[in-house]
Amino acid sequence: MLNRLAALMSSYLRDTTLVSGATRERDAVFRGFNSPLLPEILICTQVGQEGIDLHRHCRNVIHYDLGWNPATIEQRTGRVDRIGSKVQRERKLKMSECSQLAERGLPGLEVALPYLAATYDERMFDRLYARAQAFDLLTGGDPSAEAEDEEFLSIEGVENHGSKTDLVALPDDLRRSIRVDLQAKCA
Repeated sequence: MLNRLAALMSSYLRDTTLVSGATRERDAVFRGFNSPLLPEILICTQVGQEGIDLHRHCRNVIHYDLGWNPATIEQRTGRVDRIGSKVQRERKLKMSECSQLAERGLPGLEVALPYLAATYDERMFDRLYARAQAFDLLTGGDPSAEAEDEEFLSIEGVENHGSKTDLVALPDDLRRSIRVDLQAKCA
């Protein structure tokens, strides 16, 4: 226990810390981020993409480097979106204070996918967003419901501000014909 505390209070840890493949004290940084200690802001390369828990004291994720695959974004977000996360604890506390609180009034995980308009980043964002919508449609989602809503939630917290990725409602029969059946079959 004493070694762990010493590692967490290491002079290496600062308010903002970058973790990359060259970072030797990765575990100490991750443990510090999961505690009320430092760092408060963690910047990760792909080293922080898989196999670590970052959920205990975090509820904001900013994906700076977008990939072509929405599963990559989901995997990264999953480091913070966990059972027992800060978001879940805050939601549970709010619900205990006021059981009449609407879902929209509860705290949530804040996920941002920033990009610069009219750049390659915008093209990647548009492609990523379209792929996320296609996946949602193929697995039973209803994109027409998102088109009617004020916010587009295929990728959590993403709003479509003048982007090229406008939703078009598909006819029900077409939507049903391309949907993948994920129900388990009994023999």
